[in-house]
Amino acid sequence: MDNGTKFAVIVALGFCLAVVVLVGRGCRNEKEKEAGKGTFYKNIEFLDCSGVKFAPDDGDSLYCGGQYVRILGFDTPETIHVEHGIMHEQRYGRQAKDYVIDLLQKAKVITVVHQRGAIDKYQRLLGHVLIDGHLLAPMIIRAGLAYEAIDYYGDQGFSEYAAEIMVAWNDVAKPLPFVSPHEFRQCEQKGECTEAILLDRVANPAP
Repeated sequence: MDNGTKFAVIVALGFCLAVVVLVGRGCRNEKEKEAGKGTFYKNIEFLDCSGVKFAPDDGDSLYCGGQYVRILGFDTPETIHVEHGIMHEQRYGRQAKDYVIDLLQKAKVITVVHQRGAIDKYQRLLGHVLIDGHLLAPMIIRAGLAYEAIDYYGDQGFSEYAAEIMVAWNDVAKPLPFVSPHEFRQCEQKGECTEAILLDRVANPAP
C-alpha cells in the first residue's frame, strides 16, 4: 500500500470515528432529554371531573369528587366567600361563574391537570382545567370575564399552558369593565380600597 493510499484510509477511518462519536453523543442527549421529561411528567397527575363528579363554586374554582380545585392561569371577579373574607360580590362575578358553569355542563370530558401535592393555603388543589381536551383559561379570558394570572404567579410548571393563556390575554380589548380581582380581594380582606374598587361592589353584602 503506497503512502497516498494509507493517508486516504486514515482519513476515512477518522471520519467514520467522528460520525460514531457524534451519533453516540446525539443519542445520549436525546436520552437525557427524555429522562428529564420523564422526571417532570411523573409529577403531573390528572383528575377526572366529568359528569356528576364536578360541582361549580365560582368562575375560577370548582369541586371535583369532593376535592376543592383552584383553577390556574386566570382570575375572575369575586363572588361572596365569607370563609375567605370576601363579604361583597364583585361586578361580573356572577357572569363569570355562569359562563364557566355553562362550559362545564356542556363538556363531555373535564380534566384537572396538576402537579402532585400542589395545594394552597385554603386547601385547594391547584391545577389547569381541560374541557374536552381544550384549556379553559383562554376561553374565559377571551370572553372578557377574567384577568390573566401568569404575570403574578408565574407558569407554575406549565409553560406551554402559560404561553397559550398569554396569547389569549394579549388578544383581549382592555381595560376590562371591572377592577383586578386581586385588588378587589385586597379591599375586602385588608381594607385597602380605592373609589374604583368600591364602585365594583355589588350591593349585596354577606349577612
